[in-house]
Amino acid sequence: MRIDGQQLATAGTPATRPAAAQPASEKPMPLVTRELCRQAELSSDAQALAGDPRPASEFCDLLLAQGLALDALRLWAHLLPKREAVWWACRSIATLVADAQADPGFVAAENWVLDPTDANRRAGLPAAEAAAMNSPGALAALAAYFSGGSLSPPDLPVVAPDERLTARTAAGAVLLAAGGKTAEIIAQNQQAVVQLARAVFDGADKW
Repeated sequence: MRIDGQQLATAGTPATRPAAAQPASEKPMPLVTRELCRQAELSSDAQALAGDPRPASEFCDLLLAQGLALDALRLWAHLLPKREAVWWACRSIATLVADAQADPGFVAAENWVLDPTDANRRAGLPAAEAAAMNSPGALAALAAYFSGGSLSPPDLPVVAPDERLTARTAAGAVLLAAGGKTAEIIAQNQQAVVQLARAVFDGADKW
């Protein structure tokens, strides 16, 4: 499994829980520029599609149509604040992955969103390890763990995480959750998580 490329394993068929509906009132949509694509660390193929500035939702639809799902999800993860990015990962997992609550990583990630203490953030690492680092929940827990604070033990000097790690791992969690047995299911799931990102961005889907 890779977080920085398209080689993420797919999950099973989606659960029946519906995705969040589009909000009636929406915040102004950010415009995607070449600089924003660079900041979000999109692939060279995705950056090549960035010409004149266009709304993020429109650009993400273009990325999905071009088979660049990770770039679309990474862009949303970059646009969302860290807490919202982890919440988006949790909502995507809860919507699309059966028995999400059985994954210790998912539980830890959700606990941090609901109560973002440093203790809950640190709990994300052992939870991800307990989930063998290879589930959507494990990546969501890592996204929470990388959200701030220090990566070293509390009694050692601070080692701050890279500011981009939460976006990377949240996007990976969402992409993994959106897997499926057929290309049609995968495409449907990817559209669903993009709609969830929009709802989280607008504040219509909040913890």
